[in-house]
Amino acid sequence: MLQVEGLTKNFGGLAAANAIDLNIERGELVGLIGPNGAGKTTFFNLLTGYLRPTSGTVTFEGENLTGKRPHYVASKGIVRSFQQDNVFADFTVLQNVQLASHLNSGVGFWQTVLKTPGSRRREEAIRERAEEILELVGISHLARATAGSLPHGHKRMLGIAIALACRPKLLLLDEPLAGMNVAEVDETIALIRRLWESGLTILLIEHNMRAAMSVCRRFHVLSFGRKIAEGTPDEIRTNPEVVQAYLGTGSHVA
Repeated sequence: MLQVEGLTKNFGGLAAANAIDLNIERGELVGLIGPNGAGKTTFFNLLTGYLRPTSGTVTFEGENLTGKRPHYVASKGIVRSFQQDNVFADFTVLQNVQLASHLNSGVGFWQTVLKTPGSRRREEAIRERAEEILELVGISHLARATAGSLPHGHKRMLGIAIALACRPKLLLLDEPLAGMNVAEVDETIALIRRLWESGLTILLIEHNMRAAMSVCRRFHVLSFGRKIAEGTPDEIRTNPEVVQAYLGTGSHVA
């Protein structure tokens, strides 16, 4: 589904991503891990068009998406969440998800302005789907609340809902558990597992290693912009280079 070859991004003399190769098959749930500063978010930014690579290629479902703009990449099915809250604070939770749904709505500008019957039917369908997504992620009871008023954990869940509204084929989750309490972590991991079991392909960046190990079936590990390992949770836990990158010493990770 996704084939990344030699992906590199240089900032001056620093290689934030250094000749990274990575493949993901349809239906996989894959972890992308590494210490702080390893280049994980840079890699996401390269995949999704927020950064242009210095060299290398990104191929998705047979199409070369290298250097394409973010809206084009998202329209093809690679959709991401963000570390920071990516919500319209003054809009309701439901409106935030409805706005994201317009990426693939098929409703033109003049259809919307003129309120044609087709555009009204499509708007109703978008609203219904947005409500279904909020139900799926567990925040339907907050549909009428303003997004800016939500506590941190619910904002993170709204971020996932916004990504789902864009109809991803490959969902990139950038530290979705950051700042969550234990109960929120459990709820989010359960949601990620449900999404994967429904057939969605997921690439997950996460620093909560115990949580990531509980849900991901395969991992890629970055360190200083370079991929140093790939394997199952058990293989990664005991990989000497991974242990060295995380701990500097010891026998296993997480």
